Amino acid sequence: MRFNRRERADKAKKAEIDLEDYYLKWLPPELRRRPLVSQPGVDCSQCLMTRSHNPLNRSPFLSDLKCCTFHPFLPNFSIGRLLSRSNKIKDQLSQMIQKRQFILPIGVVAPPSYQQEFLEKQAEDFGRAERLICPFFNSESQNCNLWIDRPGECRTYYCREGSFGRYWALLREYYNHLEMVVVQHALLEKGYSVEEIEYQLEWIRWPDPEKRNNGQCQMNLVEWQKIWAHHQSHPVQFFMNIWEWANRLTWSDLQTMGIEEENHEIRNLIDEYRRCLQAESLT
Repeated sequence: MRFNRRERADKAKKAEIDLEDYYLKWLPPELRRRPLVSQPGVDCSQCLMTRSHNPLNRSPFLSDLKCCTFHPFLPNFSIGRLLSRSNKIKDQLSQMIQKRQFILPIGVVAPPSYQQEFLEKQAEDFGRAERLICPFFNSESQNCNLWIDRPGECRTYYCREGSFGRYWALLREYYNHLEMVVVQHALLEKGYSVEEIEYQLEWIRWPDPEKRNNGQCQMNLVEWQKIWAHHQSHPVQFFMNIWEWANRLTWSDLQTMGIEEENHEIRNLIDEYRRCLQAESLT
């Protein structure tokens, strides 16, 4: 089936709403003209993987967990945007700050104990083990509290990759790289040294044993004070200021940070995007 002009316009509008501009405007220019919203045939509200006969022919996910048995990295700019609005997640993030729950200037990271448990999980645990559920998953409504602000990993993950699988994999790599570039430049803007930023990155890359806090979901006070040295007295305002800075970034700004359209990985992403557009027009 071919889409008429109105349907294409509706799809483009939905894409703008879904990506909420700040991720959309950070895509390479060609990808912004007609964004691919999601994998064709996928509806997260009616997850196919919760059915006994599912696309991957494996044990079905639990309907109250779905593929959300994963703790994503939430970038500092997204935290700032969430804290700038009045919503339930704002209260949750504020409590995480008060309780020192691994919300660092660079962003929210999975507690080391969670990282270890996730790495040691069995294949059948994904989508089925409640102990691995994302802290931002709303168990009452069975959906994501971060949806509009969900990070790149969650925006591009599909259990059934289908014909667009390579595109989503390349876009995931792009978003992961983009997030790392933006969060680190944000910290440089706020006075953190390269060494201090590198120390925070260690918490994303699997901390060494002495940083694992013996399974605790709270950072010890010494580590917290070391990491928050420059902005310990006002972390909420710090994140909101980061968002104000990031929201002004343009594609040109990203290019000065090293995200260039001629980059080999980005060229591969654009080529795959063109292939998907062509395939979509033939359906």
